[in-house]
Amino acid sequence: MALSWGKPKIWVKGLSGTDNKWREFPTPAEGTTELQTEKGDKTEARVEGGDNEDVRYGKNNYALVMDIRKAIGRETPIENDEGVVNTEYSVALQPEDPAAPGFIIDRSEVSVEDSYTAADGAIWRITFDALKPTAGKKVKWGTISSSGDGDSLTVSGTGGDFGD
Repeated sequence: MALSWGKPKIWVKGLSGTDNKWREFPTPAEGTTELQTEKGDKTEARVEGGDNEDVRYGKNNYALVMDIRKAIGRETPIENDEGVVNTEYSVALQPEDPAAPGFIIDRSEVSVEDSYTAADGAIWRITFDALKPTAGKKVKWGTISSSGDGDSLTVSGTGGDFGD
């Protein structure tokens, strides 16, 4: 069984402007790549005495977060003005085993934070906040593959979240 873990490959593509082809992202610092999930808002229908008659949840929100180390000769992977990015991006993650499930976020708002610690050095903390896509789910799971030419990235699978 192949697990979705280990050193990921990450691709990004700007949704407007000149950065509109898939390109491979620098490898993040170890242990910093995380798909953060914020549980949807909970609404409770309470009755006298404090019991719930019903409970309803809103949709979850997602953010892909990672740290990229600054290095000699490495340019910022996402152009920004003190953290503000003027282009929405698509981002895809393929786990170390390419046959294991990865995911794509078709549309995201991006922010970049500059940081420094003596242990890790200078880093860019990059956050891709998933936005509602024109169709389908915010995070689509499947097998990620790239043609290598920057024009195509494919997500394929056999059910569930794939390609809605």
